[in-house]
Amino acid sequence: MTDEELKELVASLAITQKKTDEKLKQLFERVDCIEIQLGSLREITPDCFFDDKEDNVDKFFYDYFTKNNASLNSLNFNAFEMSDIGKIRLKLIDEKGKNIVVSATKFKIEKEDIDDFENKFLHFKQAQTVYQDYKLYGAIASFHINDDAKREALNRGFFVLQRTGKVVQTDCGENLLVL
Repeated sequence: MTDEELKELVASLAITQKKTDEKLKQLFERVDCIEIQLGSLREITPDCFFDDKEDNVDKFFYDYFTKNNASLNSLNFNAFEMSDIGKIRLKLIDEKGKNIVVSATKFKIEKEDIDDFENKFLHFKQAQTVYQDYKLYGAIASFHINDDAKREALNRGFFVLQRTGKVVQTDCGENLLVL
């Protein structure tokens, strides 16, 4: 390769590098724009579309009750636990009044989930003997619950906790099941 050919090659590489740098700059500007748009989208879209949705459901309800000192009916809670005991994912505990609400949390609740939860609920005190002297209540917590499942949960005596934006809508039937 002659000196002249080498100079032409270096010149063409410099031109190509300049074009590549310009395209990269445009690409980074587009990526920044997309990140801004996604940031806005995350503010209005449940986190479940970005991470493991079931973990986010658990976290949402846990955070809601711990940060807001939330209560259900006349039950006020002073301790909160996340667990992984079968379908029991969240425990709301009123140590003073000896009450505990155990909840199944799931992104979308169907009628079959109520059956599974009820079975775990009915055997909870056997598995968790520390709560033998507590009044036990059940709750179904979800981002989406179909009408049949909601009706079924209320008829069986469970609280129904449903995310509505950044708050939790709470429903309970006329006859709460208390063990």
